[in-house]
Amino acid sequence: LLLTTDGDAAHRLTHPSAGVERVYVATVTGDAPGAAKRARSGVVLDDGLVLPKRVSVQPEGEGRFLLEVAIAEGRKREVRRFCRELGLGVERLVRTSFGPVQLGRLPVGKSRPLTSAERVALGRLIGRSLDTPQA
Repeated sequence: LLLTTDGDAAHRLTHPSAGVERVYVATVTGDAPGAAKRARSGVVLDDGLVLPKRVSVQPEGEGRFLLEVAIAEGRKREVRRFCRELGLGVERLVRTSFGPVQLGRLPVGKSRPLTSAERVALGRLIGRSLDTPQA
């Protein structure tokens, strides 16, 4: 989750046409290895095709898996719908990165300011410095 008062920057970063990569890790139940294999070819949802940039799966134990999915579309509840279409139950879903911004080990309920490198990288994505107010 990124917080900003710069509406233009927020729009540019979140609009599907920007193609900003988002990485999610879902704790899922079901045939995650089979689902990951199918997902790599794309999954058709009611609002179009979801073609992930990357998909990986790791066993977590007790019938659970960690499914990591990198997408760029950013449609509403896209990852949950994607998993449901693949026959997976989602127990937990966390966005671990948004473009160049990584969640890292940030504790639940805590926040941090962007690093200068993240600000520069996000600025490149929107075509201007984040330090420059939009006229």
